[in-house]
Amino acid sequence: MLTAKELQFIADAKKFLENESFLMWTANSLGKPIDKVTKILPKNIQGKITNALDKSMRSALSVALKTIKDADQKSFTSSLTAAAKSRLIHSSLTGLTGFTAGFFGPLSLPLELPITTTIMMRNISAIASGFNFDPRDPKIAMECLYVFSLGSRSDHDDKTASSYYSSRFALSALIKKSAEFIAVNSAKVVLENMNKGTAPLLIHFLGSIAARFEIVVTEKLLAELIPVIGAVGGAAINVAFTDYYGQAAKYHFGLLALEQQYGEELVKSTYLQTT
Repeated sequence: MLTAKELQFIADAKKFLENESFLMWTANSLGKPIDKVTKILPKNIQGKITNALDKSMRSALSVALKTIKDADQKSFTSSLTAAAKSRLIHSSLTGLTGFTAGFFGPLSLPLELPITTTIMMRNISAIASGFNFDPRDPKIAMECLYVFSLGSRSDHDDKTASSYYSSRFALSALIKKSAEFIAVNSAKVVLENMNKGTAPLLIHFLGSIAARFEIVVTEKLLAELIPVIGAVGGAAINVAFTDYYGQAAKYHFGLLALEQQYGEELVKSTYLQTT
């Protein structure tokens, strides 16, 4: 039977995964009216976003293919504490990249975003490990990448259903097939196939993740266009950006851990019925 703490976690997860947007998250973090900013960016910036996203997804995949240290078995409460610690450490690191990028503005995105995404992937992997999942397992590695799809609603999402569970269902086959491909190939072979374009399912999966991640990256850029104090503003936005995905990872792997313990149907129905 789900404990009171676990029920509260599910309620918090639903509030975050279904309602929170990065714009509002950052606005609350920085005290800036970011939701009022126009969502029109110069065409040259849009091109830079596309290039930066491609590099970022490949960087994240590379991290996913590397071995993470073994996870000690933790209780659910201990896992939440470990997730909070990991988010703090990695948010501080990306704050440094944001501080540097703040001197150069949004045009630094092609250099800054892949570095930031790599650090974020390490954070996501550490959080997964904290919930007793092994990031060396190809399926868990793909679940880590999936976290980057959280944080925005796709135009194709069913607005009457759970955005979170709908997206999980939509990408479940790609996650499974991508994991199977990685399981029978070395990291070097996987990356070589990606570069040659001969890993269509994995490319499709990363493309699906990137499409959603792009929305949040664009929102990040919009936040950086708000009049802030240069490098300090860039650092603050990056901390919010990283912490946002750290929260998403905590709720995703926390829900998966509860599903492992109690069964997916119970956790899912509790999630959907929570108001």
